[in-house]
Amino acid sequence: MKKKAADSPFDWAGKILSRREHSEAELRRKMKTKGFITEDIEKTCSRLKELGWLDDARFATIFTRDLVEVRHLGPFAVRTKLREKGLEDDIVERALSEVSNPEAERRRLRQWIERRSRSLNESDPRKRRDKLFRFLAQKGFEMDMIRNVLEETMDGFDDE
Repeated sequence: MKKKAADSPFDWAGKILSRREHSEAELRRKMKTKGFITEDIEKTCSRLKELGWLDDARFATIFTRDLVEVRHLGPFAVRTKLREKGLEDDIVERALSEVSNPEAERRRLRQWIERRSRSLNESDPRKRRDKLFRFLAQKGFEMDMIRNVLEETMDGFDDE
């Protein structure tokens, strides 16, 4: 039986990128872990960028949309996750500004409040509000917006 030749750095990176988008830093980290040498990583990343296969701005936009629209995270959590992927601040802020919509954010907050309120076993309205506030803050929403939306919506939930 013939032994399969090892993938070139370019071929290996192409396979990784065919599965999903990656940031350049993320791909570099994976290539280093795989054992490719720095010179090959540099050449491969340069070529992938020339071909348009590796684009941090595109990755940031796609990843941000997923975090906001699918996972329903707030801007602080999204910013943190983008930075964890090795993206520069200007790319992070640009991606956030593309999906920034205060009304949609308020709608997501209301949905989280409604969903989470059903599962809270807390009869004290103050404790209930505090638990919701902490939960929403962990989801990465801004404190002022959480406070405002809680004030708007909690009256209806307190009567339950």
